[in-house]
Amino acid sequence: MRYSPVAVETFQAARVDDYQWFLTQLGSEIDFKSDKWVCDKRIRSTAEGKYDATLYFAAIPDRFQEMVKYFCITYLMNGAAISSTAAKLTSLSTYCRFLKEYRPDTKNFDVSIFTVSEFRRWIDNSSLAESTKSLLWWNMNIFCRSMHGWDDKISFNPFSENPYSQYQRRSYKYIPENIIMQLDAAFHEKTLPVHIRCAYWIMRLIPSRINEVLGMKIDCLKPYDGHFCLFIPTWKQNGGYFKAIMRVIHLEDTGIAAELLDLIRKQHSIAACGQDFVEESLRGSLFTYRKFIQRSSGKMEFYKSFNVAHDQHITRNFSYVCERNNIRDEQGNIFRLTSHQLRHNGITDRLAAGFTPEQIRFMTAHHGDAMIYKAYNHLDMLPEAIVNKQRCVLNEPDSTAEPKLLFGGRILNMEEQLEKRLLKNFRAHRVPGGICSDVTGCKSDMFFCLDCEHFVPDANQLDYFIGQAESWMRKAGQFKNFPLIKNNAEKNARLFNIIVEKIMNLTGEKVNG
Repeated sequence: MRYSPVAVETFQAARVDDYQWFLTQLGSEIDFKSDKWVCDKRIRSTAEGKYDATLYFAAIPDRFQEMVKYFCITYLMNGAAISSTAAKLTSLSTYCRFLKEYRPDTKNFDVSIFTVSEFRRWIDNSSLAESTKSLLWWNMNIFCRSMHGWDDKISFNPFSENPYSQYQRRSYKYIPENIIMQLDAAFHEKTLPVHIRCAYWIMRLIPSRINEVLGMKIDCLKPYDGHFCLFIPTWKQNGGYFKAIMRVIHLEDTGIAAELLDLIRKQHSIAACGQDFVEESLRGSLFTYRKFIQRSSGKMEFYKSFNVAHDQHITRNFSYVCERNNIRDEQGNIFRLTSHQLRHNGITDRLAAGFTPEQIRFMTAHHGDAMIYKAYNHLDMLPEAIVNKQRCVLNEPDSTAEPKLLFGGRILNMEEQLEKRLLKNFRAHRVPGGICSDVTGCKSDMFFCLDCEHFVPDANQLDYFIGQAESWMRKAGQFKNFPLIKNNAEKNARLFNIIVEKIMNLTGEKVNG
């Protein structure tokens, strides 16, 4: 996950009246002193409920609540979404929990460099995932930037540099081929409710977020010039848009697209029948469905009443399909299907099929290529797709799986013709100290090249790698009383030493002294 730079509204004491007025623009009955703000005026579609637009402050100590509430207001005034603001609250509550343990008697919201250093040690010793730590650090950075100068207590921002990887690509977000085939077969089963099958196949065939799909209107399908246009709403991921921007997907009435069109038409008919039976605020949703109960036998019993699908409803039914069809992961556990996995599969499969980033952006509504390549690209799980395509285009022989090393102008353990083509290939890229043999598979910023399987170190720069390892070890000793800096220096030294050992093993070089 990459966090894009955002413009931060800084709190100004002179604007308190403006902030209080802004609360009336968020919700119809918000009380500043309340522990819960229901921002019902920010509900974006019929698929969202009041729980999606509620901010909770109970986890924030009373002495910090006024500051945190004004932060939320300034952040929302800058165009942030309720979900993004709620994430900031979660991070702030985590930091408050740390302060309670580390500084139980403090009355100030302490963000001194020493306290934050201890905070990093605290979260490093926790079971939090790397992405969660990165998001936590980023959210605290936004908070300190926004509340700079609050009562002269927040004058420094030690969260400005994020020590955790911001690009995180996880293999579990890509559904393996053997499981996706089982899922496709299961969701072809006509005994499943139409709206569940419809939601699955839209996300399976058109990479979309669940809130976008469930926000589709009943009149989302229009005929045009011999084919059909499907309108799917999208909202800017980090807020800013309260009204949806429509993506237009063109579909031919043939093959798998014809099956999807048929499902959408059936769901349209069901939704049309239910419009008079749902609340007025929920009318117009394509995913209006007849309420039902699933018996243990698998039989569905439908009622006369209707409802509008939300994300938890879809997720529960996805879980039911996996259990009913005994779809299991590699560990033998029932597979846990999430809607976002389908988005990862859709984007990765299109990259493997040769779609350009521009074509994928048109389908997914991304504003750039970074997220497509860094977060949604799982081509490293499809090595045969990359290798076969390159061999076909470049007429390359099989490549060796042995470690590679740039030495004397040559890449050892690589056939000469393949080497020349590699260095001309768009996938290769020169980086400090060597060559990245596959930049399209890069999982992180260039600083992390040393730890990447595609990094080909230059043996001629052995002295450089040795010097870097020694330099970082000296830094680790100099900052032994600062755990945050010391740990980072030791990690860098270890990475450089690994490269030194690789060069020595492949060339027979010895380190002087």
